[in-house]
Amino acid sequence: MDNLAKNLKQDLNDLFSRNMEGFLVPDTKKQKVFISLTDGLKRAATFVGSGNTMETAFSAARSKALKQITGIESAPKWISMAFVSEEESISKDELYKEFAATKKHYYRSGLALDEDYQFAFLEQEINGSGLIKYGAETGPPTLHDHNITYFLRRRRLIDRLFVFSEKDLGPVIKFRTKSCFYDIQEKQYHDLYDGGLEKGIRVTDSLDAGALTDLAEKSGAYLKSTAMDDGRFVYGYFPVFDREIQAYNAIRHCLSVMALMEIYKLTKDESYVETIRKTYAYFMDQYYIEIDAETAVIVDKENEDEIRLGSLGLSLVAMQMYAELFGADAGITEKAVRIANTICTLQDDTGQFTHVLQYPDMSVKEKFRIVYYSGEACYGLMKLYAATKDEKYLSTVKKAFEFFIDNRYDKYYDHWLSYSVNELVQYAPEDRYFEFGLKNATNKLDFIIDRLTTWPTFLEMLNAASGMVAQIKALGKEKLLENYDMDKFGEALTARLFRQLNGVLFPEMAMYYGNPDKMLYGVFIRHHYFRVRDDDVAHHLIGYCHFVKNVLPGYKDGVARREG
Repeated sequence: MDNLAKNLKQDLNDLFSRNMEGFLVPDTKKQKVFISLTDGLKRAATFVGSGNTMETAFSAARSKALKQITGIESAPKWISMAFVSEEESISKDELYKEFAATKKHYYRSGLALDEDYQFAFLEQEINGSGLIKYGAETGPPTLHDHNITYFLRRRRLIDRLFVFSEKDLGPVIKFRTKSCFYDIQEKQYHDLYDGGLEKGIRVTDSLDAGALTDLAEKSGAYLKSTAMDDGRFVYGYFPVFDREIQAYNAIRHCLSVMALMEIYKLTKDESYVETIRKTYAYFMDQYYIEIDAETAVIVDKENEDEIRLGSLGLSLVAMQMYAELFGADAGITEKAVRIANTICTLQDDTGQFTHVLQYPDMSVKEKFRIVYYSGEACYGLMKLYAATKDEKYLSTVKKAFEFFIDNRYDKYYDHWLSYSVNELVQYAPEDRYFEFGLKNATNKLDFIIDRLTTWPTFLEMLNAASGMVAQIKALGKEKLLENYDMDKFGEALTARLFRQLNGVLFPEMAMYYGNPDKMLYGVFIRHHYFRVRDDDVAHHLIGYCHFVKNVLPGYKDGVARREG
């Protein structure tokens, strides 16, 4: 036996022993063991063994795995092992009813199409290879015949199209597993959750500053890897089949630059500097255009030369962050002032902003498009006000907040409004602004706690609101908090912190997708076909960085602990 096979055999033996700890062997005819391996360059290969005992089932799976790697040059670096812990036989009709009753891509059971598990798929494989077919135009979700055929052909189990969704499909076995994972290069073991929304990722009961910073660094490295030589980002991927997402706009680019600066501020990792500089330069070179001696705009060239209020606002935030990190010697403040002047001209007498103009004639294209634009504009103006103390910017934001208050914008639970009001009360600590910020952050707490999805903007909103709450207490205004459930607010903050872990492509998740190394520690949205987009990664990073710097120190012992 060559060294590669010998070492792998030992790793598999150790992983088997670890996964057996605390495992209750099910009372079934046969025991089943899955072994998944990848070198990080391609989707994991999975080997299934069955036997009268766990040991014989493991031995069968191990023999298949060792045979597969004989003579290959690229050694496996990640191993996952799963023991079948529960089984249930259901009809195809029952299975399809379960598909229909489950949120898209949230089906979390493994499936075997035969009792011998010859055609068996781990839950991670079902989702990672798109083995369930969704789509309103094609009717209710079903097994995806084409993708299953492709999957099994790659495993050399079949050589023709199988139509598994036909009416004569026999009973299907639905199963659960107990799993663990081993990173060969890092020499790290991880037990994996075997149920719930966390199923398939490493068990994490607590998060301190070191753990959160490490996670931020790894997702930051992913974001940095998407920056091309010219400073433009690869916007994203659908990782199931490693397909690039083509959509792009100025706001998304700017947000990614901001996230890179946040991770650099947190870690002081100099490897980010070159990427920050070239992506910031790309933004300014490609989108920034001066209109006259007083004003400038951000023109979204990929999107019909629109001038979007949100782009103007976030450009101010990015400019001020860049100036703080690298100095304003490149005329940053002057350019920011020109942008801010443009924002001010877009506000009417009621305080409302015009959202979209058309370049170059500066005509109004849309008076209103999306609520986030107004919050982004106010956040940008407040960041510039902090640097210049020009009262024009503060008065513009105050006027906007009169409009927000009168029109109940707190109902939108908007993270950008949370950022904005947190900045505003630093200079205008008025009760009505605090009240608005508290309503914005707390009016959907049950929804935020219970929501399945990992939307990272929830954490951002709650982080910013935490800063505002701290100021309320510092000013002796605790009476403002009496009408709000601050215990539930804290519960929501911790819940979202951990919920975001479910959207991280840890190695144990990434290994089941089309190009594991490229996707590693990207941030995905499950119900959008696991898409990994830079703006989702950016929001995730910004939320974690702000939490570590501004919120975590207030937790007991500086540690956030999973509740429930």
